[in-house]
Amino acid sequence: MFVAHGQSRKDYPAPTVTLEPVGGWTFYYDLSLREMSNYFVPAWVGIRSYTVETTETGHRLTVQFPGSIPTRIDGLMTVEIYFGEYAIVYSGGSYTYRSTPPIESGRAGIVSFTDGAYLQTMAIPVTVQGSNLMFNVPTSSPIDWDSIWLLVVRYLPSSVDPTRVGGGFQSCVVDFVNLTASHIPLPPHPPHESLRALPNQGEQTDIFVFFPPPGYKPGDTTWNCPPTPRDSRPRPSDLDGNGRKDWDYPIDLPVDNGKMIDLRGLDKYETDDRFVLFVGTDSNSNGRLDDNEIEAPIGECPTLGGLNLGYLDDRGYVHWENTDPQTGAKRHFIYDPRTGGLKVYLDPDGKGPAPGRKVYPPARLGQEWGNPNGYRWDWKNYN
Repeated sequence: MFVAHGQSRKDYPAPTVTLEPVGGWTFYYDLSLREMSNYFVPAWVGIRSYTVETTETGHRLTVQFPGSIPTRIDGLMTVEIYFGEYAIVYSGGSYTYRSTPPIESGRAGIVSFTDGAYLQTMAIPVTVQGSNLMFNVPTSSPIDWDSIWLLVVRYLPSSVDPTRVGGGFQSCVVDFVNLTASHIPLPPHPPHESLRALPNQGEQTDIFVFFPPPGYKPGDTTWNCPPTPRDSRPRPSDLDGNGRKDWDYPIDLPVDNGKMIDLRGLDKYETDDRFVLFVGTDSNSNGRLDDNEIEAPIGECPTLGGLNLGYLDDRGYVHWENTDPQTGAKRHFIYDPRTGGLKVYLDPDGKGPAPGRKVYPPARLGQEWGNPNGYRWDWKNYN
């Protein structure tokens, strides 16, 4: 924490976790090639620290990057700092954050999330000085400075077509600091990228983001794991047999081949609580995936404070992406409901030159897909 002489300040916690260093490669699922691909993230992109200072007119929030921010940014970038149900957003490069009204490139604003809408309630001055991005926030702003819970940097170079990225620009997180110590959904971008038309043999099909769910409001902690308050979600059963009932999140999404997916939060006592995505068959047609209808896990969040994104692609594959805030490790689970097969990709250091290493099924088996119940799920290692 630093503060200029002569100014009063209140101490705010420095981030306890960050991806270091950021410069390097990150991987994504290419919707056109139907395989993993990657792109390079410049070394200056990321979050080194942040500070909040009290000024005569309000507050100055400074996000320090690992290196000098260039005058012209090649590609798309946002910096987002979340406070309760508000966010301070900066648009960089050629990106326009499409709130109402939009936040144009090189500008910043405060966005509120109300009834699925993204409303820019106030434009705020922003200045770039070397490696510092400085926001001058007036006293009249609605920001509660004690409610900060997430800092995110998203970046995609101009060499990559964002319509080919699984999950869209929403998934292009290259650095983040999660101050909640909970497993959380990755905040979406406006307009919600849950529906996107893509060509497929002359037809138009949809991409659907199911987590965070449509209508999710950033700051809604009932979608965290554990949820807060802890009784805000039903706890119908003890799926992992550790004597604690687990949370049921209302996903219950029908997918191909008569299958249904649902998200649960496992209440652990040997480790942190965690998300697990399950698949099964809604045999009694009640519109829910009941406990006795679950057939297999197909995704998980094995990292404390991890960011999570779930979506269906235009082939009907189910994708679950997870990023570890401490190491930058990215895990990508892909499930095919038509065959029941699962494959898992891992980038263990978050910046490797390879576009994600396929870790399941193992290469020695010579198979493209494996049985979901044969994967070594991390959540099974702890009560």
